[in-house]
Amino acid sequence: MTNQTHIAQALARAHLDFFVQQVVGILNPGDAFVDAPHVGVICELLERVHRGELTKAILTVPPRYLKSTCASVAYVAWGLGHDPSLKIVVASYGEELAAKHARDFRTVVESPVYRSMFPRFRINPRRSKPTDLQTTMGGGRRAVSLGGALTGMGADIIIIDDLMKSIDVSSAAERERVKEYYEQTLYSRLDNKATGKIFVVQQRLHEDDLVGHLLPKGGFDHTNLPAIAEKDEVFQLPRGRQFVRRIGEALCPEREPLHVLNEEIRKQVGNANFRTQWQQDPTTSGADLLRVEHFKRYGPELTKKDTPYIIQSWDTALAAGPQNDYSVCMTFGYHPPTDTWLLLHLLRVRKEFAELQGLARAMYASWQADMVIVEESGTGRALARYLHKHGAKAFSQPVRDSKEERLAAGSPLIHEGKVRVPREALWLDDLFAELRKFPNGRHDDQVDTLSQFLNLLLLPRMGGIVRATLARGRGETRRRKVRTWHRRKSLHEHILDNYDRDAPSLPISGL
Repeated sequence: MTNQTHIAQALARAHLDFFVQQVVGILNPGDAFVDAPHVGVICELLERVHRGELTKAILTVPPRYLKSTCASVAYVAWGLGHDPSLKIVVASYGEELAAKHARDFRTVVESPVYRSMFPRFRINPRRSKPTDLQTTMGGGRRAVSLGGALTGMGADIIIIDDLMKSIDVSSAAERERVKEYYEQTLYSRLDNKATGKIFVVQQRLHEDDLVGHLLPKGGFDHTNLPAIAEKDEVFQLPRGRQFVRRIGEALCPEREPLHVLNEEIRKQVGNANFRTQWQQDPTTSGADLLRVEHFKRYGPELTKKDTPYIIQSWDTALAAGPQNDYSVCMTFGYHPPTDTWLLLHLLRVRKEFAELQGLARAMYASWQADMVIVEESGTGRALARYLHKHGAKAFSQPVRDSKEERLAAGSPLIHEGKVRVPREALWLDDLFAELRKFPNGRHDDQVDTLSQFLNLLLLPRMGGIVRATLARGRGETRRRKVRTWHRRKSLHEHILDNYDRDAPSLPISGL
């Protein structure tokens, strides 16, 4: 071994960022390693976790920036090299990804370079499997995918590396599955909840992804590395150095310079995905579907009296708990002079169904709605039947297509100014905030309610229904035929009631 090689291996043993260079050389021989500052940021964060300075840390970084190689492969090998008794669990979204990281890890620890650096690390062949490698000192690395069992397995360190696939993020059920797996399976595997360590590394996918779920709970140190800096920041690097980022700078210009990020990647994936996955900002991902500035406004001079036809759109929640969705009602009025629909009122509440029934009936009566549409899912069908029973022209609307497709289909009506919102309203900011976050927001009830109304207007028969109603006059739309029930009379009662004693009659014998 040359003196230069000996120095390189000594540095790799002591510092994770130097070890990452060795790992990249082992896994990709012949490829030049780019010593990018963001790799040093990742390694410094992992070293702080290893030393116990942080017990819970989150790193959000764009895809393909060496995060998995650093966290799921290099750090695990480096940590076990220093302490072969460590028990480390690495969780990923799928079995294939988990198996790949496990293969890369085994390639590293079985290499002559690694064995030379960490001679105490030895694999126990009788206790090891492709995704579950154990050392002779009782430690090891176990790979697990989302939903995988960890029965009987404890952990000193848990690394969570992209626990959700991007294609599954629009499913609320899948997002809940990820959160439940973390809380009920992964977290419970820590041998010591006080000193056990959790390191989460991922690209942002949704406002309600695992990172969005964990950050409000507190206790996690969060390091965020967007592809393009949105503010001046200073990050710590190993050995007391610093990485200074200036606003507008690319994270790794050697791999993805600014012109590639803006002119190639952003155009290929769309602004919404770019903002979420590359900029780590899931709160603006709905911008491509419907921008807030597309809404035309109307002033206080227009009120309910200027809209002779009223439609209410409802989206109801299953329950009223603080973690449940909201029930939303939007009231729209048609303004004939401008041929537009005005959003007159927005109600957003959490109520049990019994209370919601009374509230919906009061809303219908207060606005004298000509039509009420309710999304059929959840409690919607029951609410539509209730309103219809109490005199409303109410219908339940079946749900077709995805939420994004429904909004995209109706959004041209907003762009054309066919649906307007008030210049000022107490509920307007919440509506716009939800639209900006859609489809990656925690809630989308207001968006669903709006989409339902917009898609109703697209039905060919709707224009004719409104015109026919207005032609008959608003008063006529309020009249309903009321059937009064009478007990059916017997033949005897019917004869007596209609018998005229003064009328001439035939003698009984003549009948």
